[in-house]
Amino acid sequence: MSYKKFLDDLYCKELGKQVIKGLSQDIFDYAALIEEKSVNALYEISLLIKNKELEDSVVLELIIQVLEKYDIDAGTRHDFS
Repeated sequence: MSYKKFLDDLYCKELGKQVIKGLSQDIFDYAALIEEKSVNALYEISLLIKNKELEDSVVLELIIQVLEKYDIDAGTRHDFS
């Protein structure tokens, strides 16, 4: 997935959520929200990577959970079931 597609997906999800809430685009800063969510996700992922007590496979699964928490498609490559 390209970076542009990634940002477009985030934008569309947030736009849809805000439309449902009834907010107009004039009073809502979508770019700021996306940036904030991205920074939060990266921070959470960095904490997982730095945690030396976790096995790599656990870190990978937890990273996927962080991505899913922020509605970021992690694909199915990690799904070994």
